[in-house]
Amino acid sequence: ITNNVTANSSSTAIDLALGNVVKFTQSANTTVSFANTGTSNIVTFIRIKDDTSTVRTITWPTGITWNNGIEPTLLSGPYGNDAQQFQLLTRDEGVTWFGWESIEVEGGYQLWGWGNNEIGQLGIDTDADRSSPVQVGSDNVWTALYGKTSQASGQNMAVRAATGTLWVAGQNFYGALGLNTQASPGYHGKSSPTQIPGTTWANACNSEDGMMAVRTDGTLWVWGQNQYGQLGQNERTQRSSPTQLPGSWSTSENHMVMSKNTRLAIKADGTLWGWGHHYYGSLGVNAPTKYYSSPVQVPGTTWNYLAKSTDTTFAKKTDGTSWGWGNNQYGNLGLNENENSHTTAANYSSPIQIPGNWTNITGAANSFFGVKTDGTGWAWGVNDIGQLGLNEGGPSYAGAKSSPTQLPGTNWKWFSGQSRDGGGSSGGTIALKTDGTMWSWGASPSGQLGQGQTFNTNDAISSPVQIPGTNWLEVTSGDKGTMALRSDS
Repeated sequence: ITNNVTANSSSTAIDLALGNVVKFTQSANTTVSFANTGTSNIVTFIRIKDDTSTVRTITWPTGITWNNGIEPTLLSGPYGNDAQQFQLLTRDEGVTWFGWESIEVEGGYQLWGWGNNEIGQLGIDTDADRSSPVQVGSDNVWTALYGKTSQASGQNMAVRAATGTLWVAGQNFYGALGLNTQASPGYHGKSSPTQIPGTTWANACNSEDGMMAVRTDGTLWVWGQNQYGQLGQNERTQRSSPTQLPGSWSTSENHMVMSKNTRLAIKADGTLWGWGHHYYGSLGVNAPTKYYSSPVQVPGTTWNYLAKSTDTTFAKKTDGTSWGWGNNQYGNLGLNENENSHTTAANYSSPIQIPGNWTNITGAANSFFGVKTDGTGWAWGVNDIGQLGLNEGGPSYAGAKSSPTQLPGTNWKWFSGQSRDGGGSSGGTIALKTDGTMWSWGASPSGQLGQGQTFNTNDAISSPVQIPGTNWLEVTSGDKGTMALRSDS
């Protein structure tokens, strides 16, 4: 008999008098209990998630003994809807149970990469560049692509499989890949996806010299370079293996960000904390201290979104308001001020509210993008080679915009910018639309735009051009490469 149960709170009581085939629709982390258990009962438990992007947890009754002594990992990928089934057996009216997982359909999306691949960061088992998208392996097992709101360097990639495992590729200087090994200077690492130990990873982000990741139990782990205390361990010793940072942290997407020397993350209680270097006030703590080797709190208790470029930070609160702080020398914060000022006085070391109703804001170096709740796309900041996609540009920083300027179209979903810092970085931009198409513009010296050819800064394109293919889902791009998830149907 089918027993339809909805789990939308912290505890869920299942009345077995209503049926022993439990169709369990889950929209919250919850603790399960059973009522009206028969003397001998076998329960078929079919788990259904309300979405495929949010990690959910189940705390089972303490009397369950799982097969082989290992509690099954809950699927969190795109096929997590009704692709996991458990059997529970009791012979003493529910005092003790024997449990096992009877069905698990592992699945996910395709992983694709293109652009610079000099250190194997595309994960295709070679160091040759690619100017068009190429699939990483042949499996459809990938469920989450990390670093989408951080200033990822493009020198390593991190992706999660449907099983909750975390995989990395690229440079391993300072132990940045978390594999308990460290490459010598030269940025050599792994050219194929390599698993970091553990099977309960919920979220992660990365930069060129390190990573941090949170498990489904809310524990936060860090590794890599630690010159400015960016591992938050109250000292400055680098780590090549995941090292825990105390506290209970949010497992939700886009709740942690990092650049090379700075980290910020939201705790489970909605508070926001930062550590590492405080360039241009990028930690938002309004203090003259140059760096913090332990987490320090940013004012506020209702934070629920983070995005970061090199030295500028954006965040949202649960009331829908958007905030920014840090480097504002080229109008980075979109406040219609300081355009091309090049002065440190232009910066903000405390959060300041950003006008507009934004779904998301992303950035790279000094160029920024946002999607409003009506689906319109907007760009501001540096535009010297047309990287804002506005069909214009200017030499040096003369083309900067200090206020958000609208791009054509109303179905924008996500923007991912590539660094341009005067040191030869590409300055390109990749964008997704809600119809599954992907678009790019700017410069592409190593094929980062995925257009099948290279564009140096003199030949950069300043308007969106479509990348072949449809069904694109997620994208993250750094100064040396691009990674994306794509559905096969």
